Amino acid sequence: MTARESRFFQPTTLEDALAYLAEYPDTTPIAGGTDVMVVWRDQPPPASVLDLGCLKELRGIRQTANGVSIGAATTWSELAISGLVAEIVPLLARAAKSVAAAQVRNRGTIGGNIVNASPCADSLPSLLLHEATLVLRSQRGARRVPFDSFYFGYKRMDLHQDEILATVEVPPLPYTARLFWRSVGTRRAQSVTKLSLAGAVGINGEGWIEHARLAAGAVAPTVVRLPLTERSLIGHRLTQDFIEQTRMLAESEISPIDDLRGSAHYRRKVFGNLVQRFLTELM
Repeated sequence: MTARESRFFQPTTLEDALAYLAEYPDTTPIAGGTDVMVVWRDQPPPASVLDLGCLKELRGIRQTANGVSIGAATTWSELAISGLVAEIVPLLARAAKSVAAAQVRNRGTIGGNIVNASPCADSLPSLLLHEATLVLRSQRGARRVPFDSFYFGYKRMDLHQDEILATVEVPPLPYTARLFWRSVGTRRAQSVTKLSLAGAVGINGEGWIEHARLAAGAVAPTVVRLPLTERSLIGHRLTQDFIEQTRMLAESEISPIDDLRGSAHYRRKVFGNLVQRFLTELM
């Protein structure tokens, strides 16, 4: 075997895929391959590749008693046109429609987006906002991991070598929530996200905020919630002065970096502007 040759296995069942993964611990699972192919263009491919893209057991969108269940190999295009996703996870549907170009949406999968573990991944803020659960499968059985504890550092996650992300379980938000999602890039389309915000805020008939969730992408080593800002919103009415205070608090809760796509200062200020825009729209 030369440096650029790899074993390649395309199973027809999830059982076979898990058996292969257990036998060859140096295996890299792929589905659409839209992330890893870019890396392999400049580096030798892994010793072993497991193609999960054709497994029907990892595809599909189904309504459950607790929300919606999404197979990890479900593509962006399937998410974008799903009535269930639009109804139960509308922010994810919006994100799906904005991802890259049609060719990428037809190949790229939600599971690949999650396990690639990039903080700028488009699906992550919505899933964190909804407090989703990930179902991981191996020959040892199934394991359910809350999405908010799946990542514990940049490109580091609670996924064992012999496990495959099989399903994403997404409960609905409180029915009173008013929603917000924005992704900022260099262009309006086909651009890597510089930062993003997903928000859900519930306001009662008298104008008081009853609940609030804010999730941010590409402003920390992993996707993050803003617990201090969320707590500060509850029990308040929205005024211009209060919105300005909240914007400054939100800016202080994130930890962006300088990179080729933007400076930390730029990300902090634009993120604060997104929070301000969301709350101003709620007024």
